[in-house]
Amino acid sequence: MLWLPGMTITADRLNAGMLSGTETLDFSTGTTTVTAASSGFDQDYLRKSVDVTFPVGFFSGTPILSITARTSVPGVMIEVGYTDPSSTGFTLIGARFTTTATVCDWVAVEV
Repeated sequence: MLWLPGMTITADRLNAGMLSGTETLDFSTGTTTVTAASSGFDQDYLRKSVDVTFPVGFFSGTPILSITARTSVPGVMIEVGYTDPSSTGFTLIGARFTTTATVCDWVAVEV
């Protein structure tokens, strides 16, 4: 929103447009195994996804997303990312070499 001199601050005009949360990718169940032969890695790895839903009406457009995976063992968490972003949510995706559950932090910002 563009603020102009003399505008009154109201609750309707104050919308942080930012939301954050955590999701856990449990690689021990419901994963897809990608074989080394088809992936280019020297060992098989696991893929997992989880749908994240924003509160109804929180965003009016698609927010910008930032995702980070928490891991204490470098080299086993291959990547974390997202697909299908919209004003109502996104799908969090991850890939790792082990079945360890991984907590992912995310931030959504509407600009």
